[in-house]
Amino acid sequence: MPELSKLEPGVYAGLPAEVYHSLPALSASGIKTLISECPAVFWHEHMNPEAEETDDTKFDVGTVAHLVWLEPHLRDERLVVIDADAYRSNAAKEARAAAKAAGKTPLLKKHLPKIEAMRAVLEAELPPGLMRGGAAERTHLWRDPKTGVTIKNRLDWVQDDNRLIVDYKTSESAKPSAFERRIWDVGHHLQARLYLTGHEMLTGQRARWLWVVQATKPPHCVSIFEPTPGLLSMAEEDVRDAIDLFAECSAAGEWPSYTNTVQLVGPPAWAAAQHEERKYARQFAAQERRSRKPANSNDIERAIAAQAPL
Repeated sequence: MPELSKLEPGVYAGLPAEVYHSLPALSASGIKTLISECPAVFWHEHMNPEAEETDDTKFDVGTVAHLVWLEPHLRDERLVVIDADAYRSNAAKEARAAAKAAGKTPLLKKHLPKIEAMRAVLEAELPPGLMRGGAAERTHLWRDPKTGVTIKNRLDWVQDDNRLIVDYKTSESAKPSAFERRIWDVGHHLQARLYLTGHEMLTGQRARWLWVVQATKPPHCVSIFEPTPGLLSMAEEDVRDAIDLFAECSAAGEWPSYTNTVQLVGPPAWAAAQHEERKYARQFAAQERRSRKPANSNDIERAIAAQAPL
């Protein structure tokens, strides 16, 4: 393997995930941070050599699901099954750390049946030819024509003719409305636009993009989504701004925070709407209380006299 910093733009097959993550290039996750946060946060999370590595077990199932479906020939080589119910004991924690250090993916033994069930559902529900054959886990390394910034992408699956790219996502739910919200929360559309751009530059082929989303909860439903041209156009504007910002900060050697000026803070639209709802509810409640006001003593005496027997 050549020195990572000297890799030329191109398409690379079989590049291990840990090698890909070590490539000194701007990634989709970095672009998402630049868009949602600020350069200072980006530098700390993606460039600071002393930053602590986050270690969240919730991603283990998704990572193994990718491995089992997209790279089944590497299952035995890269998967380490931890014979424990949780990472509470020191032995389990040490086994997981050792697997990570070796560039492998740890998985608690109790999750294996879930992985196999998810794979079986995918096998049964995916349309013929989708995510079968083709190229899996392919790395694209390319340079932005405007700024010269080197960008890296790792594509889940590419059709042999380069006309279709599929991104496999695991989520708690594959419900369409849930994934629509997740696109915005996580920035999946930004990744799609970035990957499509790099793919066209390297292959000369404009591709179609699909998301295959599978629920990690039984019965592991599968949904397939395609971004609209409008969604990709919006993403293109944000991606362009993020690459330009990265280039500017890199050239200046400065990674500023949000702002150095005093900012006026007002209510966001949703808070203003809630305030109006509460105000209306208070007015309505006050009106109800007034309509239920007890009668005075004269009214009570007249009411009693009217009810007295003859």
